[in-house]
Amino acid sequence: MNLHNTARVARWEFFKNLKSPTFLIFTFLIPVIMLAGGLIGYFAGSSAAREEQSIAVIDETGELFALLEAHLAPTPVTVTEFPVEKREQLAAQVGEGEFDGYIHLTTEAVEQGRVNYYVPDSRSQNTMVLGEGVRTVVTLYRMEKMGLTAAQINAATMPVTLQTRELSGEEASWAALVVPLVFGILLAFATMFTGQVLMYGVIKEKRNRIVEILLSSVSAFVLLMGKLLGFAALGLIQIAIWLAVGLTVAVRFLDFREIPLGFAELAPSLLFFLGGYILFSAMFAAL
Repeated sequence: MNLHNTARVARWEFFKNLKSPTFLIFTFLIPVIMLAGGLIGYFAGSSAAREEQSIAVIDETGELFALLEAHLAPTPVTVTEFPVEKREQLAAQVGEGEFDGYIHLTTEAVEQGRVNYYVPDSRSQNTMVLGEGVRTVVTLYRMEKMGLTAAQINAATMPVTLQTRELSGEEASWAALVVPLVFGILLAFATMFTGQVLMYGVIKEKRNRIVEILLSSVSAFVLLMGKLLGFAALGLIQIAIWLAVGLTVAVRFLDFREIPLGFAELAPSLLFFLGGYILFSAMFAAL
């Protein structure tokens, strides 16, 4: 293989496509879409947790309302108790918008684990905070009825996590699990975008008979390797931009100093990415 001609082809492909609209759109539009999607989800979740709600409660048990009111006190959800005799009147008040909805707490509902929440339109209701409060209160109420003490209830409701440990006694590396996944996703994106740009570029050159002119100066293998190297460099620049944007956002939510990220975790995934990228790009170009 003539390395000089390969380098010339790679350099020509690199600079030709570096300024192409397709490459620029894929490189900068994807991070914008990902960033916008993440921000929309984040702000939607935050606004849902801060949304003020006024909920009416019919408590036939006589005990759950006080627990629910105390549990929801730090949240923007306020609850007001009504007797069961005013259920029809309460339904009318909810329909008129005086309350967002009303909950009917009965002994049967507590036993079956199905508490009814009546609203004018279920599609527009945010039950994230209210639902978590009802589940917690009903669970605590059941345990108290079983005769458990406060200490026993805390012990029973303590969260349980499954920790994966290797036979050697060392704790499984979080980075060793996440890094290959990240590089696998990057490989899929790079193959999908840059690899297809390479394929369409070859098709266009073949249609315009530019390939015939190029093949009169270099061999087909040199031409293919030059294109692969040029697009590989473009792919690495594309990935670097995506990672820069992603890490800039991620560092605001994650502490990367606690992640044991080193050469042992990066090297295999990087080699996998480069090998996979060359394989798939060559298949696109050959096709």
